[in-house]
Amino acid sequence: MHSNTIRGEKQEEEVEDNRNSQAGYVEFKALKTAPNTSRPERRVRWKPPAQETFKINFDGAIFAEEKCSGLGAIVRDREGLVIAAMATRVPQQLQPIEIEALAASKALVFARELGISEAVLEGDSSLVMSALNSKNPGLAPFGLLIQDSLNVSTCFSKLSYSHTKREGNTVAHSLAQLAVNASNCVIWMEDVPSDVLSVYHADLAGIS
Repeated sequence: MHSNTIRGEKQEEEVEDNRNSQAGYVEFKALKTAPNTSRPERRVRWKPPAQETFKINFDGAIFAEEKCSGLGAIVRDREGLVIAAMATRVPQQLQPIEIEALAASKALVFARELGISEAVLEGDSSLVMSALNSKNPGLAPFGLLIQDSLNVSTCFSKLSYSHTKREGNTVAHSLAQLAVNASNCVIWMEDVPSDVLSVYHADLAGIS
């Protein structure tokens, strides 16, 4: 009798364990198959400027093997059409932040030479854009280059600064990469080089 009681208790425990195991498996499976409700990150795209203003995008590049640097800039209107683009080779191999700051300054000078007086300057270096927005060059090694940009900015009747990610700055990035093959400064009026057409058209498609 005692033996039967023990056997019965063991059977009940096994049944209970099986139930718990099955319940745990169902819960685990539900967690694995539950849909991901988190919102995917929106892809960053180039955005046109407001009406009656222009957008100046710039970027820098470093070429370690050639021991030089490069910068690129493009000016576009509110429809995304090119006013002008440029690529410039810099004979020194600068630090990343230095070439970005230099590119910002050269881009502003380029825009003023085109007769642009109202614009948005946009780049993908958060440090450079933050320094320009604060109008404080600071004591950093690139401070003098930031001051150059601030000096040129006084020649504009209206100028604002915008930071974007690399995905929103692809044309300027591609132009800077082309600078490695430039002897000095190359300018394209109302056009971009063939090597940059695909990323430029992607920008246009993104705003259409």
